[in-house]
Amino acid sequence: MEDINVQIRKDMRRGTAYALVVPPLFAAPLCILLYLLGADINPIKDLWYVGILIGSIWMARKDGITLNGIGLARKGCCKSLTLATIWETATFLMIGVPTFYLLTGRLPALMPLSSGMTYAAVHFALVGLAEETWFRGLVMRRLLDHGMDGVVAVVWNATLFILIHVPASVPMLLESPALFPPYLLSMSSLFLWSAGFAVIALRTSNIVGPIVLHGVDDFVSKILYPLSI
Repeated sequence: MEDINVQIRKDMRRGTAYALVVPPLFAAPLCILLYLLGADINPIKDLWYVGILIGSIWMARKDGITLNGIGLARKGCCKSLTLATIWETATFLMIGVPTFYLLTGRLPALMPLSSGMTYAAVHFALVGLAEETWFRGLVMRRLLDHGMDGVVAVVWNATLFILIHVPASVPMLLESPALFPPYLLSMSSLFLWSAGFAVIALRTSNIVGPIVLHGVDDFVSKILYPLSI
């Protein structure tokens, strides 16, 4: 019995590791090649997210899981959208804006909408689709399928989501160590936000809400109401 439990844990770690590593690798070689050839960085980023989306769906289908099985479904869509909208509004007003004010001493300023924001809106919609299909879809399904309790799966899902965002911040932190405390505060807020989306995906078996509101959050917090320090 102990040997069986050990094997289950190994399979869970292996399956989760594959779910984390494989999707980003789908378009990585082409992205690296285009970067070395001097291509514009924005299409490269978009291609990378398209690769994540395709890789996540491919891995799910390889496991015999349908799109419905990773939350890309009509059933539960309205409930998912409603809960995600409530959660996004609450976290933005109660966590995002106060945290920004605490760190900067000012409120975020509304940027006027313009045609120049169209690309950003499309890009962040793609980011939401790719990252939520990857994490709240594929990774969450892998965690649950290997016997992980719902609460534990939510915590792990949010933790792993935080960890994949850390490498991009390392150069900034090395250059300006004084930013480490506000960075920890920002990551704590991101963990809570991410955990909420994981709970919604778990309770509704639908990730449409997290997909849509993830894109909205990125657009609002980075473009419309920039919450950058």
